Amino acid sequence: MACRPEPGAAVHPSVLRNAEARLRVWLPRWSWLDASPVATSAELNQLFSIFVRRLAEGFRAGDPSLYLSYAGTRFRETAQAFGMKEEQIRANFLRPW
Repeated sequence: MACRPEPGAAVHPSVLRNAEARLRVWLPRWSWLDASPVATSAELNQLFSIFVRRLAEGFRAGDPSLYLSYAGTRFRETAQAFGMKEEQIRANFLRPW
């Protein structure tokens, strides 16, 4: 059973650094595969925590605009993988449950 951190408490989640999967379908080369490695640091962890907190605050308030402004690559590559248009993927994300 998971427990919630106290409001305002710093959260330090574990990070999966390597993973491998073999898929039976052809997928395009994901852009993140060509990204430069980033060394972890306390400063980077703090920046990441702030960013995730701001994303969560936006979602909690019903405002996904911060996520949408950074998720363009995700929408483009998901659309390509599923043979859909980027606008469809974005609309599916924004569709109420």
